[in-house]
Amino acid sequence: MDSEKLGMLKSSLAAGTFIALGGLASVQSGNPLFGSVIFGAGLVSTIVTGSALYTGKIGYINKLKELPLLLGVLLGNFAIAIVIGLIYSGWFSGADAYNATITARIDANIFTVLGKAFVCGIWVYTAVEAYKRTTNILTIIFPVAAFVISGAEHCVADAFYITIGKAWSPYAVLWLLLVALGNSAGSLFLRFVIVKAKK
Repeated sequence: MDSEKLGMLKSSLAAGTFIALGGLASVQSGNPLFGSVIFGAGLVSTIVTGSALYTGKIGYINKLKELPLLLGVLLGNFAIAIVIGLIYSGWFSGADAYNATITARIDANIFTVLGKAFVCGIWVYTAVEAYKRTTNILTIIFPVAAFVISGAEHCVADAFYITIGKAWSPYAVLWLLLVALGNSAGSLFLRFVIVKAKK
C-alpha cells in the first residue's frame, strides 16, 4: 500500500471515529433537538482536522478514477464505526429499545430511504462547502442539526446505529448501501446543479 492510500485509510478511521462518537452523544442525550446539535461535534471534528469522511468527499470527486479510493474511505469509515458500535453495544442499556428504532428505519421503503439519504447528502455538502468558504464552525453545526432533526440518513452514522441496536441483517447491509448511494446523489446534486450554476 502506497503512502497516499495508507494516509487516506488512517484519515478515514479518524473520521469514522468522530461520526460514531457524535452518534453516541446524540443517542445518549435523550433529547432530539439537543441530540441533533451535539451530533454536529462529529462532523465539526472531521472537517476541522481534515479527516477523510466519504460523505464529505464524494461531492468533490472530479474523475471516475478517484472513486476506488473514495470507496476505500467509505469502507474505513464503516469499519471503525462498526467497531465502536460493538464496543459500545456491550454496555448500552438501551440496546433493545434502540433495536426497535433502527429496525423501523431500515424497514422504510426504498424511495423513503433514498429520499432521506439524498437530503442528508445535500446538508453535508452544504456544511463542508460553507466551512471551506468561511472557516466558521457554526456553518457546520446548523446544516448537520437540520439533517438530524429532519430524520435524514447518514450512512456512516447509520453503521454505528445498526451496530449498537444489534440490528444487522442481509437487508440492513443493502439498506446501508442505499443510504450511501442517496448521500452521494444529494452531495453531487448540490455541487453540480446549485453551487456550480452560481459560479
